[in-house]
Amino acid sequence: MRFDCPHEKWAECFIDVPDEWLGLHSQRYQEAGELVASKGLRGATADFVRNLTILDHWNLPGLPANNPPGWDILQTPLLLIGWVNAVVTPSFLACFALPKNSSAPSSLTRKGTTVEPTELTET
Repeated sequence: MRFDCPHEKWAECFIDVPDEWLGLHSQRYQEAGELVASKGLRGATADFVRNLTILDHWNLPGLPANNPPGWDILQTPLLLIGWVNAVVTPSFLACFALPKNSSAPSSLTRKGTTVEPTELTET
């Protein structure tokens, strides 16, 4: 699904979010996390790199698709970084959320701690 940038200054910018997130995207996300950690990037810029890595197509200034070494993240306008993060992050992370009325097990155990499914979905 294509998202056009809502900011008038960058009206030609867009990102394409996949119709369906795949295991490939998760693998790219993990690899990008290791990369940003090694480069010392944090916060919004780190999220931005992870988000670009899982997209297949976009038009953003100074960020050629599929060429991470050519990216100059620290010169990217923060307004664009914020927009990309606001669109991509919730879409990708929604894959890992359980629907409120799912048929999830009655409880989940992790590291000896039992968590009830309602604790995972309530806000």
